[in-house]
Amino acid sequence: MGARLLLAPVLATLAVGVACGSAATRMPIDVPAGTAPTPEALVEADVGRLLGSDPAASRDALRTLASLDARGVAALSAHAARVPAERDPRWLEVLDAHGLVPPVTPEQRLAWALWQVAEPEPGRVMAGQARLVSLARTGPGLLVARLASPGTGRDAIAVALGDAGRIEAVPALLALYRQPGSPRERRAAALALGRLAGDDLRPRAEGGPDEVEADARRIDAWWHAQKEAVDAQRPS
Repeated sequence: MGARLLLAPVLATLAVGVACGSAATRMPIDVPAGTAPTPEALVEADVGRLLGSDPAASRDALRTLASLDARGVAALSAHAARVPAERDPRWLEVLDAHGLVPPVTPEQRLAWALWQVAEPEPGRVMAGQARLVSLARTGPGLLVARLASPGTGRDAIAVALGDAGRIEAVPALLALYRQPGSPRERRAAALALGRLAGDDLRPRAEGGPDEVEADARRIDAWWHAQKEAVDAQRPS
């Protein structure tokens, strides 16, 4: 009994300490509210995704950056000023959505157009094809030279040269028609040649080697006749 009386004060002290400790652990902590990202930080992050190697993330960032509000456009303009030499087609597409495209060379404009025609969105493809036609009208040499190099977009270039009426492109189009990289390229070359030479001389988009060569020779003969007529009209 005496021992229990002696332990009572000690147990009471321990109980008070435990209670105080429990209360302390339940005290609310004042944490400052998080700061929302600035438009500049959001634009910078989206530009990083836009120019990254993940196609899905890049397209998502393109949609986001193309639909910025006024504050976002201001942040985009400021970001563009910090990277004045950037000419990635995806970057130019974003700037074009807000009227911020800087001066670009014909080569850069061609790369931009070829990127557009390779995209899955019909509206972007149409814009790229229109850009190719514009390039063909102002300076066909760049597009004609591109036809000689294997790669994507030669079918779109061939159609653009035909749409622009660039008769000087006939030899390059004939070369593509004779030795295309794909059936799509031959069809495009045939379409362009038909527009330039007329429906009566339109070559077959499909056929055996002999048929293709026969059609190509007819176009070639027409081309040389046209060239001789032009040369004859030049002052001697």
